[in-house]
Amino acid sequence: MSLWRDASPEETDEIIDNIAQLAVKREMELPANFLLGTFRPFSYMGGQLFRVLIG
Repeated sequence: MSLWRDASPEETDEIIDNIAQLAVKREMELPANFLLGTFRPFSYMGGQLFRVLIG
């Protein structure tokens, strides 16, 4: 039995909207954008690593 369950698309959208509203309410759009932007190079490197290991 799993402690986690998959969220429905509607629940996922609601969670994302709530987080976005909190960021706007606290005027944290720029730091949030910066934080999310820092993960882009890691996703590229992860994709390349996956290609090396699997492909």
